Amino acid sequence: MHRLPKRRVQDDARSILRAKGRTFALAARLLPADTADDATLLYAFCREIDDIADNPKAGTSARTDLIELRHQISSRSGETPLVREFLEMANRRNLSTVSAEKLIDGAISDLSDPVMIQNEQQLIHYCYLVAGTVGEMMCPILGGKSELLPLAADLGIAMQLTNIARDIREDAELGRQYIPSDWIPSLSLTQLAVHTEQTQAALQQAVLRLLRMAETRYTRARIGLACLPLKNRLGISVAADVYREIGRCIERGGCEVRKQRTVVPLHRKLGRTCLTLARCLLTSPRHGVFQDYSISSILHE
Repeated sequence: MHRLPKRRVQDDARSILRAKGRTFALAARLLPADTADDATLLYAFCREIDDIADNPKAGTSARTDLIELRHQISSRSGETPLVREFLEMANRRNLSTVSAEKLIDGAISDLSDPVMIQNEQQLIHYCYLVAGTVGEMMCPILGGKSELLPLAADLGIAMQLTNIARDIREDAELGRQYIPSDWIPSLSLTQLAVHTEQTQAALQQAVLRLLRMAETRYTRARIGLACLPLKNRLGISVAADVYREIGRCIERGGCEVRKQRTVVPLHRKLGRTCLTLARCLLTSPRHGVFQDYSISSILHE
């Protein structure tokens, strides 16, 4: 009787991935079936958390729902099929549920009114909570050893920095400012949501700074990716490089803050995928990383 609900959860997770995570859906096609299933389940779990935090109609119930979900994770007492399957997978993969709890903490922080990041240290801490933790959870699914966790977190942080650079106006309309206020002291949250020449000029350097920070972390994360088994390295490397291309598209466009999201054109996505696959296949795997590299170091560097 247990297998039918589990199959339904997996089918629902695949539908969520196809609908909301096109880059990751492409990457999942390159993973072995069992790895793809668990990665897809993790994506659906994380998306559930995001959707609760981002639902404008939820109001105060969103905080209550997230706190309850956090309790379910910490007590390992899932009350929905998705949470139960996530907990089962976490146990099977030796995946830390502490990272899931931190992810929920990050989502709860998005319910502040308004959300206002003050400085770079707060920015990196926020990116770690909402995305670095996802990298930590993906690491064992992809066969990564514990020493790779900081580099996996780096990849998540890099992707979140890319998101922030892409979604400045969209976030501002939701009352959220992730660009540190000490980078743009002359701009208010209201101004970020309105496109003017003055706002654009003030934001260009901040956007470029975000992208440069992301590039540093994408570069470091690639060291960790090279340590993964080849069968898993291909898919996640494609996801990383295609996502990295979003930032490059923003930079090629002059770091303009646009109403419409920047997307990677299909021809660039396919070209990047081919280049990434060739690099992975032609590069020898690494067998060691920075011995003194830790989560603490990436939060306080």
